[in-house]
Amino acid sequence: MLHQVLGLTYLQHLLHRRLGDVGKVEDYCTQATCATAAQMLTYVAMARANFGWLAWRRGDLALAKEEASAARDFWQASKDTYPCNGPRFGS
Repeated sequence: MLHQVLGLTYLQHLLHRRLGDVGKVEDYCTQATCATAAQMLTYVAMARANFGWLAWRRGDLALAKEEASAARDFWQASKDTYPCNGPRFGS
């Protein structure tokens, strides 16, 4: 059940990124950063990936790269599998 909840969460994040809905993605990022205190690394990773996407959308490529690298590091630390075949900032 936990994996289903996580999968739906990721799909929502990706859907709003695909739609270009910056406001919704910002809202999800703010909520997901609460996961840091709970050590929910998969949520932290998704939030950092979304922060990277937001930076990319704003043209801040240095910050986008930094956030994407942090997201990758959190994904690797969590030992969970990303539900897609890798996030793409340009999509």
